Amino acid sequence: MTPAIPDTSSRRIKVMLLTVGLGVGGTEGQVLEIAARLDRRRFEVSVCALKGADVLAHELRARGVRVITLDGKGAWDARVLYRLARVIRAERPDVIHAFLFWANCLSRVLGRLLRVPVRISSYRDILLWARWGYRVCDRVTAGWAQATTCCSEAVRRLALAEVGGDARTYVTIHNGGTQSILAAGGATVGSGAFVGLVASPKITVQEGAKVLVGTPGAFAAGAAVGALVALVLRRRR
Repeated sequence: MTPAIPDTSSRRIKVMLLTVGLGVGGTEGQVLEIAARLDRRRFEVSVCALKGADVLAHELRARGVRVITLDGKGAWDARVLYRLARVIRAERPDVIHAFLFWANCLSRVLGRLLRVPVRISSYRDILLWARWGYRVCDRVTAGWAQATTCCSEAVRRLALAEVGGDARTYVTIHNGGTQSILAAGGATVGSGAFVGLVASPKITVQEGAKVLVGTPGAFAAGAAVGALVALVLRRRR
């Protein structure tokens, strides 16, 4: 099942950040920063949580981010599956970027069934302690995400070893997107490379390289998501 990539040249790209809860935590804080910092001129951003509203839901709304909660009551609340399917049908996102195990798995399955063009998973750690059923689910569905972000190179290597898949689709973005892979001054984008966004005027872009957006001084979180979207779009052409 190969969804068509929509033409977003005349409108903003609809990005849904899907997470489990919105309480105080490292991953939740990263979702907050990514959602708040994405360029509103280019991205229409929403955050969807499998559980109910919590502390960070109020902070997101205060920063102008639309929040959707599915009010799940536990790991096996099947109503969440139905509610998420309804939200995806109604929102029609161009990109779903999921965080944590349950959000990863649901975004892959429903995103594939409902033909979401770009599906991105992420790993903050690998659940080596998890029961075999969880790990099988992760392995079976991992290939349905076109890209996967990892918060460190150690997590990336462990994810490849435990979950498997195409190493080219695993991208290390330190601290979950607060540092762009191209934000460091003095870096070079080589000929033939394809990147999402150049976030520093000191970066050298060689002839033959393709850049989705060149915006000096852009937020690094926006650059990271832009790079991932560009990677996926390129691989699907």
